[in-house]
Amino acid sequence: MADAKKNTFDILNAVNVNEHTETKDTGKVKLTYLSWAWAWSEVKKRFPDAQYEIIKFNGLPYVYDDKTGYMVYTTVT
Repeated sequence: MADAKKNTFDILNAVNVNEHTETKDTGKVKLTYLSWAWAWSEVKKRFPDAQYEIIKFNGLPYVYDDKTGYMVYTTVT
């Protein structure tokens, strides 16, 4: 099982995402990120049976925290 997980990680980790990252400047910090849509499409290309689920909180697909803001949690299989 550990070998399969490592293999999955290695395959996805080898994908060059540099041309697909986006940047957001908050004024305090500059963030570089990869959109979920682009990342998920790359996962599905390599692992067509992959699935994800959005975790709900009181029926909502997000949770809010005063310190971190809005967060969406998922599980990926």
